[in-house]
Amino acid sequence: MAEGLDDPSPGARIMAVIGLADSADPAAIPYLAKAVTDRNAGVRKQVAQALTDFHGPEIAAALVLALNDSGAVVVEAAAESLTELKDPAAGDAILPRLDASDEVKLAACLAGIKELLRPEAMGTAITALKHASTVVRIQAVGVIGWLQDETTLPALRDAAHAGPPHRPCRFRVP
Repeated sequence: MAEGLDDPSPGARIMAVIGLADSADPAAIPYLAKAVTDRNAGVRKQVAQALTDFHGPEIAAALVLALNDSGAVVVEAAAESLTELKDPAAGDAILPRLDASDEVKLAACLAGIKELLRPEAMGTAITALKHASTVVRIQAVGVIGWLQDETTLPALRDAAHAGPPHRPCRFRVP
């Protein structure tokens, strides 16, 4: 099943990852999860992209691991894949990472958890409304919006009025 993943050529390993993803065989999951630590960033990026073709807690765990990668392309691919995953099993892997100090990782985790409706993410989302990164703040609003908790309206109002004076942010509460 994992033919090509041990090949010395990164191109051959990338093709092996694509083949595993195209197989849609759940038996490929352990091989892909292991390949997320491949020595080549191109292979790791391909793995992060391929993992969205599968479901299960090990997929989210591998993507969260990829968020710590030294290659920016790998982190971006893992972040995008976490956002697309939308697997309830991903919640347990993402929740502990909501304390990430890196804005890309935090935004990715917030994006990955929002549609999973995990109330445990609410505290982080409210805190993230004050984050310096616009992307993090947008993802935080997304988490709050999906959870539909009316007690968060004061925090949302405060965040909306905290923007620059030349670009006020307005919203209506029905």
